Amino acid sequence: MFPIESTLGMIQTLIDCDEFQDIATLRNLDELLDHKSDLSEKLCQIGDSIVYKLVQWTKRLPFYLELPVEVHTRLLTHKWHELLVLTTSAYQAIHGGHKMGSIGSDGAEADFAQEVANNLSTLQTCLTSMMGRPITMDQLRQDVGLMVEKITHVTLMFRRIKLRMEEYVCLKVITMLNQGQWSPTIHHAIA
Repeated sequence: MFPIESTLGMIQTLIDCDEFQDIATLRNLDELLDHKSDLSEKLCQIGDSIVYKLVQWTKRLPFYLELPVEVHTRLLTHKWHELLVLTTSAYQAIHGGHKMGSIGSDGAEADFAQEVANNLSTLQTCLTSMMGRPITMDQLRQDVGLMVEKITHVTLMFRRIKLRMEEYVCLKVITMLNQGQWSPTIHHAIA
């Protein structure tokens, strides 16, 4: 068992190496929206930027040198999407402007529905701008509605438990290192 000071020091190190806002937000969104490339190229640029930022994060981790390159690559290959959902949801829960204000099941349901509507509206605005043509809300709900609902649910649960930065960085490392359905070879390399 580690002494509490050592544990707190390690958590602070994880906080210091985390580029929380940089991964959770697209700082160059206006630049991407103004760029004259096609949608698939824009989406690839966004994806490349996110993966690059996650790679940089893993390189700043205090135990990075203990991970073989193969394990590091496989971790990011299989975990980048989970890390992105976690980071984005945690960022919105900790720094987002919306707070769950209603009490009771009806109020919570109304808050959830409003959050989903707000998130879909934001996505609609971005996609319309990126594609150069209008995207209907019905089309958006059909294509990505369930995904937006699930991410919104995670964000609201993080808000409900009042997720703190210390908890977030620990969850992020646990998510990255959790093997799930991985082979024994990777488990042995991580252990």
